[in-house]
Amino acid sequence: MKRKLSVMFNFVSVLGLIFLITGPLVIFQDYIAYGSRWYKVLPATIIPALILFFISGFKEKRKVLYIVIIILHIILLWGYFSYHCFFSSGPFTDIRLYDHILKENNYPENLELFPDEIPEDVSEINMRYFRGMLQGKAFFVLKYKAPDEHIGEILKKYDFKNGVVPGRGANAALSYTGYAHIRNMDDESFLKNYGDKIYIYEKEYSNSYYTTGILILRDAAEVVYFLFSM
Repeated sequence: MKRKLSVMFNFVSVLGLIFLITGPLVIFQDYIAYGSRWYKVLPATIIPALILFFISGFKEKRKVLYIVIIILHIILLWGYFSYHCFFSSGPFTDIRLYDHILKENNYPENLELFPDEIPEDVSEINMRYFRGMLQGKAFFVLKYKAPDEHIGEILKKYDFKNGVVPGRGANAALSYTGYAHIRNMDDESFLKNYGDKIYIYEKEYSNSYYTTGILILRDAAEVVYFLFSM
């Protein structure tokens, strides 16, 4: 029996070591989803690891074996919820993530309106990104402030005639899918910046459930590229 307990507690020590390195490994492998939530991911793995190390020292008490079993179940539940609930959809301001998001997107043709790289003449860059989980809605939003020349080039490049013309007001854009989605996001800066001069261009794809487009907030000098699943 003592040998069985010894093997069990050696296993507990190894399991503790696995949990100890799991947190940093998860963040390293998927920085987009978990990098900004490190303060939640790391405790979800380090604290159970420390508990396991502590328990592994009590090799002579059989009751500890039952405690280990209970804690293992708690760890499994904790790990499950940490994986599904601790991810982040942003906002992201690190422009290095932009290239990673473009590469991992499953429908690259739906990102044709997005720039190949973030322009050098823009500022206050903000990205929101969620891959989608189970039946959850996927989205990608790139927003930045730009000079008048930059905005003028975009207005000339795409057909905004179906968008909102100056003076009609912000509510006129609510019928557009992308605009409505962005309004519903928890982005206070966007809600403060929309005004009467709103231009929108949307494109839907017959072979997918995605809507993509460009939104220009003239008063705030902001450009918003968006991609939403229907």
